[in-house]
Amino acid sequence: MDQFVCTLSYIPVRKEPDHRSEMTSQVLFGERVLPLEERGEWIKIKTVFDSYQGWVENFPLQAVLKEDMPLTRIIEYPFARIQNKGTTIYIPAGSEIPNPEKSNHFVLNRIQYHLLDPLSDKKPNITVLAKKFLHAPYLWGGRTVFGLDCSGFTQILYKVTGISLPRDAAEQVLQGTGIELLREAKNGDLAFFNNPEGRITHVGLLLNEKEIIHASKMVRIDRIDQKGIYNEELGRYTHTLHSIRRVQA
Repeated sequence: MDQFVCTLSYIPVRKEPDHRSEMTSQVLFGERVLPLEERGEWIKIKTVFDSYQGWVENFPLQAVLKEDMPLTRIIEYPFARIQNKGTTIYIPAGSEIPNPEKSNHFVLNRIQYHLLDPLSDKKPNITVLAKKFLHAPYLWGGRTVFGLDCSGFTQILYKVTGISLPRDAAEQVLQGTGIELLREAKNGDLAFFNNPEGRITHVGLLLNEKEIIHASKMVRIDRIDQKGIYNEELGRYTHTLHSIRRVQA
């Protein structure tokens, strides 16, 4: 099946083929998608990275040329800068680019780009990276530092460190192995939270057994205990702890 690649910083994925339909996710620069159905200017797609389905406009997508399918590198900064013919483009963490040459140039679909922020050869520390997103605004369906939701935040953090997670918290909770007690948790473990009906509604990244970083109104650090997340500003618990999972490559 043909693959298409996103050539903008990101494009919204909508629940229905309509600009008024809610955004449920985003496809980032360099991420590949498979076309499933076409309705006028809209295409129903399935993402190659996490098999997420939704509707996107077809104009930001380009067919992937076979010579442009080498090993890819993942952008590790909250955002990085690339240039094409003197125009600077900002692409978010989790974007995928072909391995750059020593001159930091790469070619995607016969278009040459210059990477202005060189990538490191070291695997990034997930908690150090997470703190670089502090105060990023909450956005339903978002996956970038300019706006993200709770599971978009954890998915991108894990993607940058080489681990694939599903898009939604209710699917992420099925990954890895369970950790019974907070005192047994390690930094980088995922903590999940449920509503009164028992449905998983939230996820965050543990910094240690007492602190969690998560996207709730914005990316923030809050206190956590075996009961859940305690918001010092509000003076109350905001999320009820369901489980802790350790996901490893």
